[in-house]
Amino acid sequence: MRRYGWLMAMVLWVSIMVGWSAHLFFTERATFATRFRCSANMKALTRAMMLYAADNNQILPPGEVWCDALTSYVENRDAFVCPTGSNQTCGYAFSRQLGGVRLEAMTQPVNTVMIFESDAGWNAAGDQSIMPDTPRRFHNEGDGYGFADGHWSWHFRKPLGTDAKDGPLWEKGPRTNSLTWEPVLKESEGEQRPP
Repeated sequence: MRRYGWLMAMVLWVSIMVGWSAHLFFTERATFATRFRCSANMKALTRAMMLYAADNNQILPPGEVWCDALTSYVENRDAFVCPTGSNQTCGYAFSRQLGGVRLEAMTQPVNTVMIFESDAGWNAAGDQSIMPDTPRRFHNEGDGYGFADGHWSWHFRKPLGTDAKDGPLWEKGPRTNSLTWEPVLKESEGEQRPP
């Protein structure tokens, strides 16, 4: 029996490694699938916002009714729901500063956040203060953003430290400073919001 002790140890080690590998494989697949679905939702909402603006003289919808305004531009209402968000009516919000703004009046639409993750509910509009306190599960310490030029991307959040009771603390908004929450309007255009 002593002669085969190393063999039993090796079999035990291999079975643990196979089990751990299978766990990581399936967990990573779930993470990727969830992140992909959330990204697809963000892309669909950003595209719907651009279509809405194209049909309305390049003007974005009012912040108070942006979800209602986009429902006819998305294939189904599932695009409004983040798979890991706590609010099941809408897992995203619209930048309140962009409500009623003409797209062509912005000088930096590529850096202007238009749609972002939030648990504030249907027709939620605001800024990074209404983002979830922590990055959503399976979001790999970051959030998705849709921009005023029609593209979307994902950005890491900046960790602020840890709290003994609640765990990691996160800054709301992306780690990079190159993004803006308020539109920079061309001087010749003046105020572009409708009366």
